[in-house]
Amino acid sequence: EMTSTPSLPPCLSATTMLVMGAGRHAERFARVMCDWPEPESDDGRRIAGAEANMRPAYKHELIVPKTALGRLIGASGAKLKQMMGFSGCSIVVIDKSVPPGHADDVRLVVLIGTAAAISLAASEILCVIDNKQSKLSQAGVNTQAYRYEQAIAQHFDASGAPLLSKLDVCGPNWPDMAGNSGKRISEAEATPGAMRHDVLVDKTALGRLIGAGGTKLKELSAKTGCQLFVVDKEMAPGFEDPLRAVVMVGSLPAISHAVAEVRNTIDPTVAPESGGLLPAFLKHDATWPPTTEKWGDRIAQREIVEGNVRHDLL
Repeated sequence: EMTSTPSLPPCLSATTMLVMGAGRHAERFARVMCDWPEPESDDGRRIAGAEANMRPAYKHELIVPKTALGRLIGASGAKLKQMMGFSGCSIVVIDKSVPPGHADDVRLVVLIGTAAAISLAASEILCVIDNKQSKLSQAGVNTQAYRYEQAIAQHFDASGAPLLSKLDVCGPNWPDMAGNSGKRISEAEATPGAMRHDVLVDKTALGRLIGAGGTKLKELSAKTGCQLFVVDKEMAPGFEDPLRAVVMVGSLPAISHAVAEVRNTIDPTVAPESGGLLPAFLKHDATWPPTTEKWGDRIAQREIVEGNVRHDLL
């Protein structure tokens, strides 16, 4: 999953390395420290917790100037929380301890999440440290829409079902947070990187979906890595009986997988939907065909066009 990069240059070299590939596949992740912080320490437990809550999860480490931590963290952690919510990446700042082998004027920042989330978070951190305008500071940015764009750009992280071509939500601020479902959904959406998609199902199928004591719903959630909420006590805005909403919260790959599993659970006889986005892009050989040949040169010219990706079929 990760490629270690020994002998990294001084501060922010890891950020620069990653952001250079952020427009395409961010394929390299830097591990600055080995076996530090210790797993039993508070910082070690925070990192382990973030890794356990992120699927799929990559890890990328940055050495940053100690003087930049105030701008990076913000008042009461506000800036850090804002960056995590926007990028979908868990960011652990180890501000109290000096990384072994480094001077006292630097600190370690650990990024944990999907390749797309890490690329975005690293870019944001670099902008904050260099006092440059970032995507996060631009007015009118739709957080979920931007996360979706990032997930599409890096959808080699997906597994299983094709990625959904769009996400649907029954209504803003629904269900009401005063209710149990609304509160739980809101808490799930607050998780770094979380997106939401609502599916309408016939209420007569809810028994099969939930299972005895909620066992089936829990099984589907564990299998897909997506949090599932069945809003069975009220109808979604603009819809009537017998429809009820199933709210899915998680990463785009997890939601896409959950949609396929829910459909199969409700009616196993229905064939999976065709189309959608490929769950992965595959290159038969990154060095083939060679650019010295006509086809290799033509392929290379198209690969360098911004936004293009390559996929090989045998």
